[in-house]
Amino acid sequence: MTDPNDLLDGLARIQEQGRDSFLIVSVGEDHFAQFVAPGTGLLAEVVGNAFLPPGRRLTFDQQAEMRRRGWSGDGEQNWSRTYPVSLALDDRQRVLHDALDVLDEVYGATGDIAIDDLWLEGPEEAPVESLDPSPQGRRMVAVLIAVSLAALGAALAMFFAA
Repeated sequence: MTDPNDLLDGLARIQEQGRDSFLIVSVGEDHFAQFVAPGTGLLAEVVGNAFLPPGRRLTFDQQAEMRRRGWSGDGEQNWSRTYPVSLALDDRQRVLHDALDVLDEVYGATGDIAIDDLWLEGPEEAPVESLDPSPQGRRMVAVLIAVSLAALGAALAMFFAA
């Protein structure tokens, strides 16, 4: 069984490595998110209409929702969002949650979450590393992220209510 923290570890590894390192995560067959660490922070992208089959493309209302949630794009190319985040676990959780959340809630993506590729490009041109998490591990990551975000939301609600 694959460790359920592989997605979060993958984000930390591309941040540590920097430059042209990237992580690609798929949800089902048609949807993906990719993450790049261009120097500081993380750049997240989710699939645009140009790469989706006709029945899965975002409507104008869905594109408006993407913009409302802070994503930039024209609808055809990939949607992107830049995060000036640290290597801290809670920052990586937020980035991963935002990407997987829009794939679920805006796109309606269903299926297993899988790491398609983890490319670490460092000073010595590190080789490609592929990870193949099990379906149980992917579900566990989704549950861990959901529980963490629910706890964060509850804490924020109590803070603002006080």
